[in-house]
Amino acid sequence: MPSCNRKLALNWLKWAKRKRLSPTQTIALLEYVLGIAIERPLIPDVRLDLNMRDVDAQLSFRFDMRGVLQLTTLLGVPNVVVTSSFDRLLGVEAMCVMLRRLRYPTTYYDMAATFGRSREQLCRVFNFMVTFVHAEWKEIIYCNTRIVRHRIGQYAAAIHAKGSPLTSVWAFPDGTKIETCRISATAHGAVGLNLQKRIYSGHKRKHCLHFQGLTTPDGLCIHFFGPLEGSRHDVTLLRVSKLQEFFAANSDIFTGYYIYGDPAYPISKWIISGYRGSNLDAAQQLFNSSMSSVRQGVEWNFGRLKTLWRFITFKMQNKIMLSNVGTVILVAMFFTNCNCCYHGGNQISTYFNLSPPSLKDYLTKA
Repeated sequence: MPSCNRKLALNWLKWAKRKRLSPTQTIALLEYVLGIAIERPLIPDVRLDLNMRDVDAQLSFRFDMRGVLQLTTLLGVPNVVVTSSFDRLLGVEAMCVMLRRLRYPTTYYDMAATFGRSREQLCRVFNFMVTFVHAEWKEIIYCNTRIVRHRIGQYAAAIHAKGSPLTSVWAFPDGTKIETCRISATAHGAVGLNLQKRIYSGHKRKHCLHFQGLTTPDGLCIHFFGPLEGSRHDVTLLRVSKLQEFFAANSDIFTGYYIYGDPAYPISKWIISGYRGSNLDAAQQLFNSSMSSVRQGVEWNFGRLKTLWRFITFKMQNKIMLSNVGTVILVAMFFTNCNCCYHGGNQISTYFNLSPPSLKDYLTKA
C-alpha cells in the first residue's frame, strides 16, 4: 500500500473508531468509498479428508474417523448443517470442526489449513454445533438417569470392593473451577454489579467459573452442572443445582443409596460426608482415610476433562459475555464421557475395575 493511502487509511480508522462504526462498515467504506484495496488472508483450497488415518484423527479430534462418524449419527447431527448465516457443510465436517477446536486452543486461521474455510465461517460453525449439542443433550449432561437406574447397584458394589466401609455409596460429588479472562467490572452497562469481583475466587486467586460434577466408578461424570461465579462455594453450587431435589423426584432410583462428599458437604438423606473436627478417634480417622482413598477418582475426571479438551483451559479465549463459555465447558464434559465410552474406559474405570457402557448405550435417551 502506498504511503499516501496508508496515511489516509489510518486517519479513516481513527475517525471510524470515534464514530463507533463496526469493522464491517469500516472495511466497506475503505474499499468502496476511498477505493483502497484491503488485503485478506488466503483460504487454502483444501477439503477435510474423511479417509485420514486413525492415528491422525485421534490426535486431531480425540476420536478415530469411525468414532467421529458414529458420534455424528448418535447425536442426531443433520446430514447437512446450515448456520444462521447460511453456511452449508456436511454434518460430519461440522462435528470435526467442533472437536478440533475443543482439542487445543488453536486459532481459526490455523484450522483453515485443514478445513479450507474462512475464520468467520469456522467460528459460526463451532458456535452452531456447541449450541446444537447442548440443546439436544442437556438432560443427559445434567444426569443420565437411564444409565444410573441400570448401574447404580454396580457402582455401589465397585466402590465397596475398592475399600469403602460403606456398601451404599455410588458416586462422589465435587466442584471444579475453570479459569476465565478477567472481565470488566461493569460489562455491558451492568449498574451496581461488580462482575469482576463476583467471578474472582479468593481461594484459587483467579477469575473463574464454578462447575459441579458427580463421578461414578465406571469413569463417567454422570452429572455436570454450571456455571456459577467463581466466588461461590461448593455447597452453594449444590443448592442451586437442585441435585437433592432431583434425587427426591426420582426416589425409586436413589432411595437407599448415597453420594459421598468431602467434609464441606452437608449430611442429608442423599449425601454422606466425612467426620469433621480435630478430635477424632481412631475409628473415625480410619473411616475418613478409607473413603478419601476411593474418592480421589473425582479429581481424575476433572483432570481428564482438561487434558482432552485443552481449549477450555486457555483463559484468554474464555471471554464471559463475549462467548458462550459455560456452554462450551458443559459440552466438553459431555464429550469426555463420550470419549470414555467409545474407548472402553479410562483411569477411573480401570482403578475400580468397572467398564463404562457403550457409546450407543450412553447416548440412548430414556
